[in-house]
Amino acid sequence: MSSGNDNVAIIPEVPTAIRILSNGPIYFGTVVRNSQPSNEPVALTTAKTHCRIDVTNTDEDALITLMMKAARKFCEGILRRAIVASTFTLTLDLIPNYNQEIVLPYPPLISLDTATIHLKTGDQTLDPDVDFDVDLENGKVKLNREWYNHSPDLTPDLLKGFGAFELNYTAGMAVDGRNPDVDETIQLAILMIVGHWYDHRDSITENRWMTEVPQGAMALLQQNRIFF
Repeated sequence: MSSGNDNVAIIPEVPTAIRILSNGPIYFGTVVRNSQPSNEPVALTTAKTHCRIDVTNTDEDALITLMMKAARKFCEGILRRAIVASTFTLTLDLIPNYNQEIVLPYPPLISLDTATIHLKTGDQTLDPDVDFDVDLENGKVKLNREWYNHSPDLTPDLLKGFGAFELNYTAGMAVDGRNPDVDETIQLAILMIVGHWYDHRDSITENRWMTEVPQGAMALLQQNRIFF
């Protein structure tokens, strides 16, 4: 019996293939999360209060912290967004066509940090501020006309191979992870999931399958979810 959450995709921390939607052909790329947030969207004391744990009791702090991180990652998978600012690397095997937008996974986009083309003869570094048009609001980037006008004719046979086009960027809803940067509905969903996991340590109890994530939390997350 399924829990109903089989299609959840946790933001990858190892290279994971992902489809990059853009005008024109569909590109398949590889994306990896390079950094973890220094702060979680919900404070440990808030999570302990939600679980009805005395905030002065530190016996289960490590467990609650683990659940908070897992709940945040689960919510990010549902939302298809990065809740807290993190750095990502996206690689493509080919250079996009002119005027073709690249939709960077796990928005909102904060900044395009570096861009590199890996050639058989060496690396070519691009300037994110000069060579790209960047749409922070919609999380899209594209090489601009000036770059194409002045760049060499980089045919596929000149590229180094898989992952020849590399973009490093920062994305996330909150820079430091603390409220009020994160929407209250997302904070509440994280708390509901942590509370549920704290009260129910197993997926099966009394010979019955349990709902692994409260439906109320799922309903809250749907309000901020990205649909492709």
